[in-house]
Amino acid sequence: MLGNEQTIYIEGAPAELSRLPIPAGPLVVGLDGGIVRARRGTNGDLDRAPTMSATQIDAVLAAYGSPAAGQGRTFYDLGVRSGIDPAWALAFFVVESQAGTRGVARVTRGIGNIRCTAGYACVAGYRAYVSWADSITDWYMLMRTLYLDTWGRPAWPRSRPRLVVPSAPPRARH
Repeated sequence: MLGNEQTIYIEGAPAELSRLPIPAGPLVVGLDGGIVRARRGTNGDLDRAPTMSATQIDAVLAAYGSPAAGQGRTFYDLGVRSGIDPAWALAFFVVESQAGTRGVARVTRGIGNIRCTAGYACVAGYRAYVSWADSITDWYMLMRTLYLDTWGRPAWPRSRPRLVVPSAPPRARH
């Protein structure tokens, strides 16, 4: 039994979000609009087994009306291949751009609004991609090679989950 659903709807700037308490536990992305939350024990673990299936990821993308709908298998397979829970990639996508429906991601096809660096096509200072699959691949590569393998961080520092975990669901489309 999972217990009663407890939702958090948060609006505001990142500076306001950073003052919120850190929820406990592993990342969970709900199918009811992409709410991202945590449970006690392993808050922030990036390199762990998947906590969502490709079908669940597709359901979240569809709930947002995401232009990347149908990419659940890509999120999942690349997560497994890189040893990163695909719920993290989805959480970034939801937080950064409401799953590609807001901001520069609508143009760049970027799931994580990664700053432009040499060798990449760029739009407004962010890496731009030919496809959502290219962006998903790049996000996992960056997290695996830089964050985990180079910096040696299996989990986000305490300051990062505050920005990732509480997330507002999409506004009603009536």
